[in-house]
Amino acid sequence: MGEAGLEYEFFGPYVPGALVVILPSVLYALYLGCNASGCLQLWPNFRLPTLPEHLKLCSWEALGMVVAWLLLVAGLHLLLPGKHAQGVQLPNGGRLVYKLNGAWLLQFSVCQSVSKIFLNCTIVSVFVIIT
Repeated sequence: MGEAGLEYEFFGPYVPGALVVILPSVLYALYLGCNASGCLQLWPNFRLPTLPEHLKLCSWEALGMVVAWLLLVAGLHLLLPGKHAQGVQLPNGGRLVYKLNGAWLLQFSVCQSVSKIFLNCTIVSVFVIIT
Protein backbone atom coordinates (compact mmCIF):
# COMPACT_ATOMS: atom_id res chain seq x y z
CA MET A 1 0.00 0.00 0.00
CA GLY A 2 1.23 3.46 -0.85
CA GLU A 3 0.31 6.83 0.55
CA ALA A 4 -3.26 7.28 1.79
CA GLY A 5 -4.34 3.76 0.83
CA LEU A 6 -3.05 4.03 -2.75
CA GLU A 7 -2.14 0.66 -4.24
CA TYR A 8 0.76 0.40 -6.68
CA GLU A 9 1.16 -2.20 -9.38
CA PHE A 10 4.64 -3.43 -10.30
CA PHE A 11 5.91 -2.22 -6.90
CA GLY A 12 5.21 1.44 -7.66
CA PRO A 13 7.41 3.90 -9.50
CA TYR A 14 10.54 3.24 -7.46
CA VAL A 15 11.48 -0.31 -8.46
CA PRO A 16 11.28 0.24 -12.25
CA GLY A 17 13.28 3.44 -11.76
CA ALA A 18 15.90 1.56 -9.75
CA LEU A 19 16.13 -1.12 -12.45
CA VAL A 20 17.31 1.52 -14.90
CA VAL A 21 20.37 1.97 -12.67
CA ILE A 22 20.79 -1.58 -11.32
CA LEU A 23 20.67 -3.51 -14.62
CA PRO A 24 23.52 -1.61 -16.33
CA SER A 25 25.53 -1.84 -13.09
CA VAL A 26 25.14 -5.62 -13.03
CA LEU A 27 26.13 -5.87 -16.70
CA TYR A 28 29.25 -3.76 -16.13
CA ALA A 29 30.15 -5.89 -13.08
CA LEU A 30 29.79 -9.09 -15.11
CA TYR A 31 31.85 -7.67 -17.96
CA LEU A 32 34.57 -6.42 -15.65
CA GLY A 33 34.52 -9.56 -13.47
CA CYS A 34 35.08 -11.99 -16.31
CA ASN A 35 36.67 -11.02 -19.61
CA ALA A 36 39.31 -12.21 -22.08
CA SER A 37 42.12 -11.90 -19.52
CA GLY A 38 40.41 -14.17 -17.00
CA CYS A 39 37.74 -14.21 -14.34
CA LEU A 40 37.44 -12.84 -10.85
CA GLN A 41 39.03 -15.20 -8.34
CA LEU A 42 37.94 -14.91 -4.71
CA TRP A 43 39.66 -17.92 -3.17
CA PRO A 44 42.45 -18.91 -2.36
CA ASN A 45 44.10 -15.74 -3.72
CA PHE A 46 41.94 -12.76 -4.56
CA ARG A 47 42.57 -11.64 -8.14
CA LEU A 48 40.85 -9.11 -10.39
CA PRO A 49 41.14 -9.56 -14.15
CA THR A 50 43.05 -6.88 -16.02
CA LEU A 51 41.20 -4.66 -18.45
CA PRO A 52 42.28 -3.97 -22.02
CA GLU A 53 43.76 -0.49 -22.42
CA HIS A 54 41.43 0.39 -25.30
CA LEU A 55 38.32 -0.40 -23.24
CA LYS A 56 35.78 2.41 -23.08
CA LEU A 57 32.93 1.82 -20.65
CA CYS A 58 30.89 4.75 -21.89
CA SER A 59 31.03 7.42 -24.55
CA TRP A 60 29.20 10.55 -25.56
CA GLU A 61 28.34 8.87 -28.86
CA ALA A 62 26.58 5.99 -27.08
CA LEU A 63 24.70 8.38 -24.81
CA GLY A 64 23.68 10.41 -27.85
CA MET A 65 22.38 7.29 -29.61
CA VAL A 66 20.28 6.28 -26.58
CA VAL A 67 18.83 9.77 -26.21
CA ALA A 68 18.15 9.95 -29.96
CA TRP A 69 16.38 6.58 -29.84
CA LEU A 70 14.20 7.65 -26.92
CA LEU A 71 13.30 10.91 -28.68
CA LEU A 72 12.55 9.01 -31.91
CA VAL A 73 10.22 6.57 -30.13
CA ALA A 74 8.47 9.44 -28.33
CA GLY A 75 8.07 11.33 -31.61
CA LEU A 76 6.78 8.26 -33.43
CA HIS A 77 4.29 7.65 -30.64
CA LEU A 78 2.89 11.11 -31.27
CA LEU A 79 2.97 10.90 -35.09
CA LEU A 80 1.96 7.34 -35.93
CA PRO A 81 -1.72 6.41 -36.06
CA GLY A 82 -3.23 4.23 -33.40
CA LYS A 83 -6.48 3.27 -31.79
CA HIS A 84 -7.27 4.92 -28.46
CA ALA A 85 -8.41 2.76 -25.56
CA GLN A 86 -9.47 3.58 -22.04
CA GLY A 87 -7.68 2.05 -19.09
CA VAL A 88 -9.13 0.70 -15.88
CA GLN A 89 -11.32 2.86 -13.71
CA LEU A 90 -9.32 5.04 -11.34
CA PRO A 91 -10.31 5.70 -7.71
CA ASN A 92 -11.64 9.13 -8.73
CA GLY A 93 -13.93 7.49 -11.32
CA GLY A 94 -11.99 8.65 -14.37
CA ARG A 95 -10.07 6.60 -16.89
CA LEU A 96 -6.75 7.22 -18.61
CA VAL A 97 -6.71 7.07 -22.40
CA TYR A 98 -3.91 5.12 -24.09
CA LYS A 99 -2.82 5.26 -27.72
CA LEU A 100 -2.26 1.73 -29.04
CA ASN A 101 0.36 2.05 -31.77
CA GLY A 102 3.03 -0.35 -30.57
CA ALA A 103 2.73 -2.49 -33.71
CA TRP A 104 3.55 0.56 -35.87
CA LEU A 105 6.56 1.32 -33.69
CA LEU A 106 7.75 -2.28 -33.98
CA GLN A 107 7.35 -2.27 -37.78
CA PHE A 108 9.29 0.97 -38.03
CA SER A 109 12.08 -0.42 -35.83
CA VAL A 110 12.35 -3.64 -37.85
CA CYS A 111 12.35 -1.75 -41.16
CA GLN A 112 14.96 0.66 -39.83
CA SER A 113 17.20 -2.21 -38.71
CA VAL A 114 16.81 -4.16 -41.95
CA SER A 115 17.53 -1.10 -44.09
CA LYS A 116 20.62 -0.31 -42.03
CA ILE A 117 21.95 -3.88 -42.14
CA PHE A 118 21.22 -4.79 -45.76
CA LEU A 119 21.08 -1.44 -47.56
CA ASN A 120 23.58 0.39 -45.33
CA CYS A 121 21.23 3.36 -45.06
CA THR A 122 18.38 4.47 -42.87
CA ILE A 123 14.66 4.68 -43.60
CA VAL A 124 14.88 8.45 -43.45
CA SER A 125 17.47 8.50 -46.25
CA VAL A 126 15.42 5.97 -48.28
CA PHE A 127 12.37 8.20 -47.85
CA VAL A 128 14.34 11.23 -49.01
CA ILE A 129 15.61 9.34 -52.08
CA ILE A 130 12.08 8.14 -52.97
CA THR A 131 10.52 11.59 -52.66
